Amino acid sequence: MTLDLTDVAHPTEVVRTVYPARADGDAHSVVPYSAGGRELLLQNDEDWDPRSPPRIRIRGHPTAFGAESRSAPALYLAPNHRVAARVVRPRSEGCSVEDYGARDVVGAIAVVRTYLTLFDDPPLPAPSCGQRRQDRIAERLGAVAVVHDVISRTMSPQEWRGTDVEVPVVFVHHDTARAMVEVGRVRLIAPRPSWGFLRVFDAATGVQVSRYDDLPHVHRLGTGCLSLSGSTGCFSIHNTEVNGDRAYSSWYSNGVVALDISDPAGPTMVGQFVPPTNPRHGSFLNRFLGKGPALVWGVAIDPDSGLLYVSDMRTGLWIVRPTGPAAPTE
Repeated sequence: MTLDLTDVAHPTEVVRTVYPARADGDAHSVVPYSAGGRELLLQNDEDWDPRSPPRIRIRGHPTAFGAESRSAPALYLAPNHRVAARVVRPRSEGCSVEDYGARDVVGAIAVVRTYLTLFDDPPLPAPSCGQRRQDRIAERLGAVAVVHDVISRTMSPQEWRGTDVEVPVVFVHHDTARAMVEVGRVRLIAPRPSWGFLRVFDAATGVQVSRYDDLPHVHRLGTGCLSLSGSTGCFSIHNTEVNGDRAYSSWYSNGVVALDISDPAGPTMVGQFVPPTNPRHGSFLNRFLGKGPALVWGVAIDPDSGLLYVSDMRTGLWIVRPTGPAAPTE
């Protein structure tokens, strides 16, 4: 959002950037840039999970959306990136086999009531069991996916604790779950995976001009950013700094990416620096992060020398001089 602070006691909105339809969102940071008399915003969408919100198709209802469990198998890996099946609703919260009674769960999507009451006041009923148990019972009975009907006054549908099942797990609003049960059949559809990337917006209108996401792994699934057993990497952008018509973006496991932004409608990569993989557990932070590739979190520019100060969570501080096409322009 761009705010007019002329009267600091009463800020007013001037314009806000507008995402394309079905975009994740994930706006994290922004830097202004001028080109040819035009004011632009370089916006970074930080996203630690490449899974995008699944679309939920229920006959006779508008398309709804959910949130996937990051510890369950990705819905995108299902045939045709979707699961379509009839719906089974257990009695109570699906905490036991008996809650399902004689219902045939094999090949069905189990829709279970899940109370997230931690921040509710006055509280809703406390959950009878944890999400992991609900998932295990449904999987044991043959469900091909589990949908959590999240009941809460304060929390959005989300995973509160991890799971260990081998079927997709999705969290949805109560109204969506109710429609699924009423119709009796549903399709869960996973969009193309996407980590966060750079978007260029017109500062005056908030309309997107272009984007840059042409890097390895940006549209692929992975193990995620943190994995104590060893991560395949985290491929989201974090922040961008500008020197002349060169932008330098910290991009976690893609290191620092240098972009030529002289044509805002078509940013192009002109250089890249990726610190080496850290093969050992050293500091306390490394023990927390686990072994794995670079996690470049920050980049700062010395405008006089053109040097970049690059911070990697796993290997420390790097001082980098951009050369060739990656060097800043006069």
